[in-house]
Amino acid sequence: MSKNNPSKISLVFVFWALAISAAVIFILFLVFLSLNKEKESKPKEDKTEDKQNEIAKKQQEQYNNLLNKLDKEIDKITSNDENETTNKKTKYKSDGKTIDYITEYDPQTGKLTKRTNYKSDGKTIYYIKEYNPITEEPTKQTYYNPDGSIKSEIDY
Repeated sequence: MSKNNPSKISLVFVFWALAISAAVIFILFLVFLSLNKEKESKPKEDKTEDKQNEIAKKQQEQYNNLLNKLDKEIDKITSNDENETTNKKTKYKSDGKTIDYITEYDPQTGKLTKRTNYKSDGKTIYYIKEYNPITEEPTKQTYYNPDGSIKSEIDY
């Protein structure tokens, strides 16, 4: 019988040890790459959320400016005499900051001429109700869409 050559057996063990070590290093490398990609993807999501928030804020500012302009224009159109000033009273919600409605009175008679009701945000007009300045009976009610366009009108 011949003896096994110890150098051949040791070469096989060395080869297997190198192969297993290379496989473990390769797996660790893949895990590192996947973790690195997850870290890089999170800041990008935050940046897109920030951009979306900025865009939403700009749109809200434009929307509020448009509503203010529309409100002023409606007041100009519906006033009977431009030299005549009306008495306005603003009613706020319980928080003291959000407008609930604004009433306008004829300065000569002191009677109600118009009431502008706002939605819960205090900025968006829900409807405007106009009254006869002599009898204080409703003459017209106009409902508005959130974008400021007229939704419907009711004549009494």
